[in-house]
Amino acid sequence: MGIKLSRYNLEVPDDGGVFLFNTYRGTSVRLSAEQMALMKEVAGRMGADGADAGEWSAVVGFLVENGFAVPGDADELAMAVEKYDTTVSDASSLSLVIAPSLKCNMKCYYCYEDKSSEGALDAEDLDSLLAFISSRLTANGTLGITWFGGEPLLSKPFITRAADEIRRICDAMGVRYAFRMVSNGYFLDAATAAELAACGITSVQVTFDGSRQEHNRVRRSSLDHRPGEPSFDRIVENIRSASRHLRILVRVNVSRINIDQVDTLLEQLAAAQLQDHISNVYFYPVFNFNVSDESTNYVPKEKIHFTMTDFARMERNLIDMATGRGFKVFVPLIFEAGYLGCYASVSNGFVIDHRGRILKCDHELGGGGAAQTTIRDFTGIEDDDELRKWSAKRPESNPSCRDCVFLPLCYAHCPHSNLALPDQPPRCPSYKYNWKDVFPIYLRDRTPA
Repeated sequence: MGIKLSRYNLEVPDDGGVFLFNTYRGTSVRLSAEQMALMKEVAGRMGADGADAGEWSAVVGFLVENGFAVPGDADELAMAVEKYDTTVSDASSLSLVIAPSLKCNMKCYYCYEDKSSEGALDAEDLDSLLAFISSRLTANGTLGITWFGGEPLLSKPFITRAADEIRRICDAMGVRYAFRMVSNGYFLDAATAAELAACGITSVQVTFDGSRQEHNRVRRSSLDHRPGEPSFDRIVENIRSASRHLRILVRVNVSRINIDQVDTLLEQLAAAQLQDHISNVYFYPVFNFNVSDESTNYVPKEKIHFTMTDFARMERNLIDMATGRGFKVFVPLIFEAGYLGCYASVSNGFVIDHRGRILKCDHELGGGGAAQTTIRDFTGIEDDDELRKWSAKRPESNPSCRDCVFLPLCYAHCPHSNLALPDQPPRCPSYKYNWKDVFPIYLRDRTPA
């Protein structure tokens, strides 16, 4: 039978050497060019004839143990698909995005949510929320909750009370939990951060939209008593004080409008000495999405949005800007074994909106959507057409995904975009186009020599 090198190996160049990275197992090792050549030679000798490893047994053992080599008759595509199916059907892990309200104190031009949508989860909904969560938890399993919005801190009393109650349920069932929040940071003062930490929330993502000038133009206050008030300096100071209680992750939204200001933003954050207050920085392109006009979704506007390939060409430079200013960059979850690219793919992953509807994706917030049911009249998740459209999304169904070395990392990436535009090519992540440039940054910190 012999062995063969895995189809999911990537050779990532790095300063005269190379990282061997396996996208299926998530394993990596840094080798010299000579060591890489030796590994290929040894694997070739152990090929179809199945010759005895002899003096190279240690090398062969290392290759097989770490997934860089597999049995000669292994069907690796089937293995990757089986891994996907096993993970998406794992009922022991519950992933939730909860948006208690879509109200927000900002009015960003690119926001896809309908903030005029009325309703909010309140004290009367708490028992329903707890009952739903309890029904989907497994003893000794895991629970991950992202508190979302709108601006979730406008619903702080509900969130803190709900988080405390959810923790009690988890503790009673032996469930490991992780709570995080996505916030614009405007209300994230020291006292609020302490409240969030006290109820089990450990991290908050805060977004900037370019330098102080551009951020203040985009993220302008919509509060009646503070119309158009700048937010940049207040958020910077909040990050400084909140970081004593929470991990702060900063996302920088990138568009054609603000790309020339990103380095100025990082300079301003560095001048505020936030390097030790921000746990990680990452960059992401603003994309075209609107719940009220589905015909334009995911189609870039020429003067505003970058295509993912355009963004990919700039990403390494953006990362270098951040590290050059002393900030740590976020290591993508793709390097964690078992990552599937999106919680919406997982059978036990849901979004709960401001009206108590149970959805599959946060891109459905504020739109018509198609709820499974609501927490207010929940009796169970039905296997209906709406649920089946998500489970029927097969990562291997598109030939370009099926044959891609990145299949075990992204599994066709964003399921919502692929469902919305089924006849279009998959919208691949940026690393599909720039992995030789960006992967060494992440692999250097996690790979044995």
